[in-house]
Amino acid sequence: MLAWPMAFLAAVLVFVVNEAGQRQSTLALHQLGERTAAVATLHRVLRSLLDAETGQRGYLITQRQIYFEPLRQAAANAQAGIDSLQAFYARTGDSADREMLRELQRLAHTRLAALDATVQRLSQDGGGAGALLAAEDARPMIEVRRLVNALTVQQQRAIDHARATVQQTLLTSRFGVDAAAALGVLALLVLLRQTSALDAERARHQLAMLEEQTRLESEVSRRTADLTALTCHLQTVREDECSRLARELHDELGALL
Repeated sequence: MLAWPMAFLAAVLVFVVNEAGQRQSTLALHQLGERTAAVATLHRVLRSLLDAETGQRGYLITQRQIYFEPLRQAAANAQAGIDSLQAFYARTGDSADREMLRELQRLAHTRLAALDATVQRLSQDGGGAGALLAAEDARPMIEVRRLVNALTVQQQRAIDHARATVQQTLLTSRFGVDAAAALGVLALLVLLRQTSALDAERARHQLAMLEEQTRLESEVSRRTADLTALTCHLQTVREDECSRLARELHDELGALL
């Protein structure tokens, strides 16, 4: 029957589409999560450097030791973020992204070293905070912002691609499930048609058997009537023959006597 292969094909199609869609969606969502986390880490590194600058300026202006802790914490956070980004780009990034990350790491270390050196000069020499701030080079932070923005743009493109992949996978899964459902409906229709044809054939067969049974019963009745008539005829013939023989014997015996 054609319905069962079609139903089996529909089940296989649903299984294959579901498994393939699940794998692609899981991979795309995993990449999406990793790249979103990488973007957040990039901005966290930039924010840590800005926090370090804020702590340094607070110390230069107020000369209060309380600003040392935010400065050290910001430096530690920036280094932790860069280490995390290095592990991420070692798995997923291309050579250009890794080169930009190395440059970002170098600039971050340079900027943190410059901030620490400025604080040390103020502590040792007691120079004016304004002069120290004026002597700082703003170009490293400008370059840091540029690199963070460039890496963010690259990751955003990858995020958009991952989202498009998820949407395409969902669309493909939808079409596959729809096709499997249509194939299942078609298999059901074929099965119903075959069942209807089988029922019609069974009804015709039963009708033919009933007609044959009626014909056989009629034939049996007719032959039974013929046999009954033949039996009656034979009985009559036998009685007539016995009567004839009796008369002949009677006549012959009478003649002899």
